[in-house]
Amino acid sequence: MNDKWLIILLLVLAVPSLYLAVVHYGYQSKSEALKTAINREAEELNTRNYQSAPGANSPYSLAITGSPHQIYVFKISKHFSRYHADLAQVNNLYESTTKDSMVYDKNKLEFGFDSEKPRDKDIWIEGGKMKTVPLRSYFKKSRYAWNYRNLSFYYPVHPLRTSADQPEYH
Repeated sequence: MNDKWLIILLLVLAVPSLYLAVVHYGYQSKSEALKTAINREAEELNTRNYQSAPGANSPYSLAITGSPHQIYVFKISKHFSRYHADLAQVNNLYESTTKDSMVYDKNKLEFGFDSEKPRDKDIWIEGGKMKTVPLRSYFKKSRYAWNYRNLSFYYPVHPLRTSADQPEYH
């Protein structure tokens, strides 16, 4: 009999929680979620011109600003057919001569930037091919276009536990 009351109590608590999660978590589209994330976490983008660099089926969306060159990386997740976006990183390209970086979360590779990838090669890390978004076209009008000519954004299909400190090209 006690198990029956415990189950009823759990259902009474679980049903409203699921309802709130489905109704109030996220947005109907990726673009709505991205606009909300920009307003919430990157307000400066509302007053600056930026180019959006989405991957078609990518869990990431990039907002690339002009001078000073910055790349805002937003991670978009989907739960219960609803979208949610969070700012994952802001990459300040003007701060260093090398634009390469690998971003980890909980010791797993989430995404990275590479400036040495040859045009006809793919990025590989520990035997896994990375999804790649070339970024050179977003800097064509910049006076630093030469510096960004091979710049690419890459990410694994699933976060990857790796010990590699740089990608390989195949």
